[in-house]
Amino acid sequence: MIESLEEAIRGYGVVGYRTRRGYPNQIYVVGQTHRNLDGTQEDYIPNVQMRIFRIAQKLIQTFDSHLVLHEGRYKNQFYKQPTRKKKMELAEFLQEIDDNTITDSIRRGKKFYDAVSLLKYLDGVDVQGAEDNQFHWTAAYSQAILSDLGRQGKPTNYIEVYYNNINQLRTYVILKEAPFVAVREKTAGRIPNLNAIIILGISHFPELVEFIVDDGGRVEGIPIFIPSQQVSINYQKLEYDVTLIIPKGWSEDE
Repeated sequence: MIESLEEAIRGYGVVGYRTRRGYPNQIYVVGQTHRNLDGTQEDYIPNVQMRIFRIAQKLIQTFDSHLVLHEGRYKNQFYKQPTRKKKMELAEFLQEIDDNTITDSIRRGKKFYDAVSLLKYLDGVDVQGAEDNQFHWTAAYSQAILSDLGRQGKPTNYIEVYYNNINQLRTYVILKEAPFVAVREKTAGRIPNLNAIIILGISHFPELVEFIVDDGGRVEGIPIFIPSQQVSINYQKLEYDVTLIIPKGWSEDE
């Protein structure tokens, strides 16, 4: 008997929200926190990333979801997977690896080493992207400017609005593009179905819930460049149910 999702991820995360429309296709959005732009990280981040790995591992192996979409990877761009030989070399190790080893590996890894850096070596996993390249880097630059202004004690109001609007657009694009990436990868024979796992910053979850509940919503534009508009993600038409998962590990007493 297949265990429930709640049972499968117990100890690693909790289901924060789920649609129950009975659709055949599934999108699982796993919240994350990651390193700063300069590669530094808070002490708890490797612990959260380990739990993201475990949650995704369960979704892949137990709930037949083989496509992983990660923020920072772009739509309309195919990401080459590790060779079959490389996957076979690491597959058994990743099956047996313990939580502490994963956490230490992520803590000591390169600048942007994270759960996805390990997930891509699991057998049957296809790691791709659904982000808009320009929106992603604009958000990164805006975040850097915000940090700099904050350190100088200067006003940040306008940049904060700009940054929040850009991130809302990023959320919309990722949700909108995910089904199309799934179709592309299934058509190419790289995944067996249209299910997908999206690993996305936890800060995106408030607007993400609004988009999912209403199957779309209003995106606030960027002055001069992009007008505000009403948008749809069409998940009901495309027959997708969505589950939001929040990893544990953010604090010692969690």
